[in-house]
Amino acid sequence: MANDSFKVLDGVADNFIMLREIREIPGTLNGLYLWLCQRLFARKQFSRIQHILNAILVARKPLCEDELYMCVWTRNMQLSREEFHKRMHLMSKLLIDSSNNTKILFHHSFAEWLLDVKHCTQKYLCHASDGHAMIAMSCTLRASSLSPDEVSDFAFHLSKVSLQPPLLPFHLPLWLIQSGSAVEDSVLLAKSTPKEAKVLRLLVEAGARLALDSETGSTTACSTTTEASPEDELLEIAENLAQLDANQRTLLHNGAYEGNVQLVNALLPRGLNVEAVDRNGQTALNLAARQGHAEVVRALLKAKANPDHADNDGWTPLRSAAWGGHTEFSRTLISISCIRKLKPTCFSRFRKVAFSLVGFRLVLQQFLNDLLELSWGFWLNQVKIKN
Repeated sequence: MANDSFKVLDGVADNFIMLREIREIPGTLNGLYLWLCQRLFARKQFSRIQHILNAILVARKPLCEDELYMCVWTRNMQLSREEFHKRMHLMSKLLIDSSNNTKILFHHSFAEWLLDVKHCTQKYLCHASDGHAMIAMSCTLRASSLSPDEVSDFAFHLSKVSLQPPLLPFHLPLWLIQSGSAVEDSVLLAKSTPKEAKVLRLLVEAGARLALDSETGSTTACSTTTEASPEDELLEIAENLAQLDANQRTLLHNGAYEGNVQLVNALLPRGLNVEAVDRNGQTALNLAARQGHAEVVRALLKAKANPDHADNDGWTPLRSAAWGGHTEFSRTLISISCIRKLKPTCFSRFRKVAFSLVGFRLVLQQFLNDLLELSWGFWLNQVKIKN
């Protein structure tokens, strides 16, 4: 909280915050960030900087203004330099200068807040997939001049792009090849081998070579299918899979939050407690549902994770998924949740769930159908009892 307190004091010094307004500042970190964004961005101003934030949030290294402009330009080619600088000025209170004239957000917790729909709400929610797509497009434009490490970064962002028809997964290696980037020796000459299985596989499929033949001195392509995946290697070196981090989260929590279904599937057979909670009372399923990771949600449900566990704020996986607009698996959560087990008199619980679903028609429709089915069954039982 120290950095955030300094931000408030800086706001007072800059006459952005009046001393009498300090009493109105929420006492929680999440409340402070929401209050700050409401003060900084009136009406639809946040939408003007959202794409810049998307790029900053997913970049693997800090970006300078020229790099950020190139990223955002790939999404809006009508964006002028002048307009871009206006947008950077608009978000100046959120950024600090880093080395080599790069820009970073003032605190890592604010970055997490921007990606958490539960706290930042739909109005200030940023989208990682959009950031990955912009950086991938920027790398495409300068592909021929990318260093080996930058080619790996290029592949990383490509692997995170949310593909929409007509783009399919097999197009990604072709994308790398057609871009003109030096894929062949990108892994051998890079300072470190990519640790993400999807990234390494993508590079190999695009023609990257992984080993040096000691007899001929030539490089040879190796198959990633016969080697241990990065997830398996991580599990081998982890001394205690149930070890907790600063947020009281295990590897399973972090894998679920990041949407790493390979890691989650590797951890589940090892007997980890799927009901373990972090400092906010969230299970791995709560985190996966909040972030919209459908494959991870299905894997955890298959492992018998409790679909009705409420965190410290009373949010269940269903409520989190619906609030985030993740209709794809909200219906699955509804179909197996304890809503069918509740008594029809528990309308307070129904109201809480219903309110979280407002605005998401498909999920709300399914919820009401289940409620109608429950009420109809209860009425039939009452008729049988009376008769």
